[in-house]
Amino acid sequence: VSVNLNVESIFTEWFKKFDNFLDIAQKSMVVVEFHISDIFSDFSLFLKARDFLQTRGYRVLLDGLDHHSMLQVDRESLGLDLAKIIWSNDLEAAIEIDNEKFLLSVERFGANRLILSRCDTKYAINYGKALGIALFQGWFIDKALIPSYSLA
Repeated sequence: VSVNLNVESIFTEWFKKFDNFLDIAQKSMVVVEFHISDIFSDFSLFLKARDFLQTRGYRVLLDGLDHHSMLQVDRESLGLDLAKIIWSNDLEAAIEIDNEKFLLSVERFGANRLILSRCDTKYAINYGKALGIALFQGWFIDKALIPSYSLA
């Protein structure tokens, strides 16, 4: 289970109730996603939230990476369990220009800890696999897993 939250919400009564409702085994199956802009808008609060979550068994994910921020962010030094990079045609073009740096960045993040999101085509999945990425998210995956899935 993945939940998109802002950093401040971790310290609310709502989250306290949510946290009390789950046992440790259930918490280990929850990934809390924070957007990159939220993390860096109040970095010290993020560090407190990260520590709070991880000591309770949750996993923490950095969401919203693009081809520029991917090269700048160090997952390990931020203490993140996972990170998500957004697939786009711009990403493909940037990788073609700076392929070696990007491949090193994927390796540094850990290919099994990096999710390529917004994968709407098989091409995006294949491209991600060629980069060494093993985790994917997007409409293409949803449709493959749930063939009768529709927006209607």
